[in-house]
Amino acid sequence: MSGRIRLLTVGDVPDLTELVRVNRQFLAPWSPLAEDASFTEEGQRAMVEDILDQHRRGMAFPMVIVDEPGPGPASGPGPGPGPASRRVVGRITLNGTMRHNVRSQRVLERNGFTRIGVAREYLKIAGSGRTTYCFSW
Repeated sequence: MSGRIRLLTVGDVPDLTELVRVNRQFLAPWSPLAEDASFTEEGQRAMVEDILDQHRRGMAFPMVIVDEPGPGPASGPGPGPGPASRRVVGRITLNGTMRHNVRSQRVLERNGFTRIGVAREYLKIAGSGRTTYCFSW
C-alpha cells in the first residue's frame, strides 16, 4: 500500500465504520472496551464530530491514512478485506502505538512521524496498563 496522511473529515465516517467493523475481533486483544454503538455509522459520526470539535479548539490533530488510487480494494490492519470502493485505510487520533506494535510504528515512521516519548501504562486494556510509544508529525 502506498498512502498519504490527511486531516480527518466527516466524509470519512463510512470508511471508518467499515474499518472498525471488519477489524473488531482482530483488534480486540489490543483495544480498550468499547460500546457496540462505537461500531456503527452513528457511533463513528459522533466520534468524528467530537474529535473535529477538539481540533477546532486546538486540542487534537485527527488524521487518516489514505491509500493512493490503484488496482484492487483497500485493506485495513486486520485479516479481513477493507472497503473496496473507499480509500481511507487507517485512522490516527492519538499519535502513538503500544510498545509491541512494531508494524504500526513503521507505518507512522514511513509517513513522517518521529517517536518522541513513552507513556508507561497509559492505555488500560482488560484491566492492565499498556505502554504506548508517542509520535509527533
